[in-house]
Amino acid sequence: MAFGETRPVMLFVVHLHQDDSSKCTAAKLRRMRVVRYASLRRGRGLLLNPYSETAISRLDRDNALKNGLVGLDASWKKAVDSFERIVWKADDSRALPFLVAANPTNYGKPINLSTAEALAAALIIMGFEEQGERVMGYFRWGHSFLELNEEYLNAYKRGKDSKEVIEAQMRFMRELGLLT
Repeated sequence: MAFGETRPVMLFVVHLHQDDSSKCTAAKLRRMRVVRYASLRRGRGLLLNPYSETAISRLDRDNALKNGLVGLDASWKKAVDSFERIVWKADDSRALPFLVAANPTNYGKPINLSTAEALAAALIIMGFEEQGERVMGYFRWGHSFLELNEEYLNAYKRGKDSKEVIEAQMRFMRELGLLT
């Protein structure tokens, strides 16, 4: 483990079986015993939720270490409905900032990350870089995700709280012409 890292964060996935199972990063991570499947009603852990108003940051480290990090494996086409079905404590829900997918299905698309990419990014932003890199190491294209997002991830992990992560995100989005 790198300096400053502690024990690994427990990783969970709420798997809704909505996508092509041969391309499912969550299923592969489960086969490799990196994640465990959780119930829709687990209600515990730090849930990655693109609809949360709070961005993940270093402030979430203790919660993730104590309760785990939870990703939802669902189709992006059904995301709104999927997140409405989950019973979770509102204060344990976090959004990822702007990142670009490198998975073969959504390569180069902003936001449409695979479950593995989302978990790895959250780990890196919270300061668990080695664990995040190990998650991406299970995929041939994993290094591409880390390379495509290196500048973003470095900026986000320097943010001390959600506000600073969002400020970095807004700066990147303005630079890319996605915001005026």
